[in-house]
Amino acid sequence: MKIALINDHPSGTGIYSYNWEIYRNLLEHGVQVKLYQFGGNGTAGALKSVIMPRIRRPNLSGYIIHISNPNLGFIPGTFMTVHDLYYLRYRSNSRAWSWYCKMSYKYIAKAKMVIANSHSTEEEVKRELGVNANVVYPSVGPEFKRFGKRADPWPGKKALIHVGHDMPNKNITVILKALKMLPDSYVLVRVGHDSDGLIRGVSDLALESRYRNLVVDSAEGLASLYRGSFALVFPSLYEGFGIPPIEAMASGLPVVCSDRGGLKESAGGNALIVNPEDPRSIADAVLSLEDRGLYKRLSDGGSVNAARFSHENQFKQLISAYSSVEL
Repeated sequence: MKIALINDHPSGTGIYSYNWEIYRNLLEHGVQVKLYQFGGNGTAGALKSVIMPRIRRPNLSGYIIHISNPNLGFIPGTFMTVHDLYYLRYRSNSRAWSWYCKMSYKYIAKAKMVIANSHSTEEEVKRELGVNANVVYPSVGPEFKRFGKRADPWPGKKALIHVGHDMPNKNITVILKALKMLPDSYVLVRVGHDSDGLIRGVSDLALESRYRNLVVDSAEGLASLYRGSFALVFPSLYEGFGIPPIEAMASGLPVVCSDRGGLKESAGGNALIVNPEDPRSIADAVLSLEDRGLYKRLSDGGSVNAARFSHENQFKQLISAYSSVEL
């Protein structure tokens, strides 16, 4: 069995991480696999992801081609992962990119097999597009574990961490409003791109002294930040699965999140569930973690829950999917 993974997203995004983990996973299990990267940051990166796969299409005869999302669906005979149907609900700052991504959903029905990252996404693809999908959960790498190096993101403070690019569904403005309700001992640390709107929001709420954006260039670095933080706060309005909560849980960090979309499955009842539209709900959940007994129960339970999303479990599901369809 030979697998070709084709990715069109830049580093730092969930889809990039998803592809990288599958690549590592297959290599660890002795599978012949190639990883092709066509994505990049900004407008130039978006154009590269659209144009380059069309003009530099590699010869993949005899390979199972697994693409990372519908944007690459023009490549025939592919296994396609659908992470969510984001562009049916939201648009990016670029109307043209939003239109392109939304139009790419037509390729979902043409894939050799559709893989959904959660049962929530499976149901959405069936409901919205009439297409059946097979669920294969993402995995988190072995770097995310309870014991290891700790990086204190803000010495002397209780650091709430959020991971992910600033997009409307991530609901980061509500986290800022919740932070404003908390004592000054709490601060917010983000890993991921900040939009101009988010930076203005920090200023409007006079939170400049309680907010940081950190650049992390490795899974080990992110895992150490999780271990050194007080809690992950992740009140998404819409989420296909939600990798950061599982990374945080695997690292022993309590999670405060919504139960929208795939978060119901990934959190597994081991997080403090909040109303993502109510900053007070988020602030109260954070304050409840001052109860050391509750903090420990969430840390312990989260680690057990995260173990469900191991490389081994994902590998079994992937091989089952790959083997079920003839080339």
